[in-house]
Amino acid sequence: MEYRSATNPFRVVLYPSEIGNILNQNRFCSRTETLKRVWYRMKGNLVPEPFRPSPDYVQLIGNTKKGAQIRRKKYTLEHFDEFESIVADLKRSLEADGHREMVDAAPRFLRCEMGRNSEVLAIDIAEQHPAIGRCKSMQQSYCKRVWSSGDGAIEILVSGRIDCYDQMGRVVEIKTRVARRPCVEPHETTQLQMYLFLTDAHSGYVVELHDKDQLTIGQLFTFDEKWWNEEVIPALTSFVDDLITSMKASTLVILDDITMAGEGEEE
Repeated sequence: MEYRSATNPFRVVLYPSEIGNILNQNRFCSRTETLKRVWYRMKGNLVPEPFRPSPDYVQLIGNTKKGAQIRRKKYTLEHFDEFESIVADLKRSLEADGHREMVDAAPRFLRCEMGRNSEVLAIDIAEQHPAIGRCKSMQQSYCKRVWSSGDGAIEILVSGRIDCYDQMGRVVEIKTRVARRPCVEPHETTQLQMYLFLTDAHSGYVVELHDKDQLTIGQLFTFDEKWWNEEVIPALTSFVDDLITSMKASTLVILDDITMAGEGEEE
């Protein structure tokens, strides 16, 4: 790997949704898989074949005939009642077209499509709750430096875009759910903390939309500076150390402390 300096730093950009993975909080995506994704995002096909991320079956389904058809229909929260039948039809089509390796990812593909197509609708629904009120939708992206080495040769940045602010200026992160969960996942709370860091907002919360008529407002969080300094910063610097080591040696540093869930369970 080439020499870097403060005038030409080795710059690693992470997404808010990846921080929980790095902290080993996400049972759906491991730290190692995230390292592969970041490495590939930075170096593309220069990454040795064995160390590239797992195939993105959600994206690949979108390139199939049936997947493209589903994308054109733009299913949203209003189609939750049809979810199981749409997924069953998609699975049959993938099997028939010889894409058996993609079948297990079919539910996640549809969840992602519904979530993406429901962004505006979800905010409209959330605004109807008196505790949220009129929302300010945010289209701008934020990018902020998290850490830099003493000599300035290495920088870690986080880049992302929030869903909206509520009537009191609090960050609102909206999650669309097909399957109910007992509580917000730890990696989702971490994602919210990253948005508080990016925006310098005082507080925020996660809103779960189970369908167009059912909404759950999560716990209100403020930015946890002690947790940030004691857990997040050390975890991110260790992650980048492993990334640099992997790049230099063209091998992969594997340090996962997590049991993975089955493919296609994440929302």
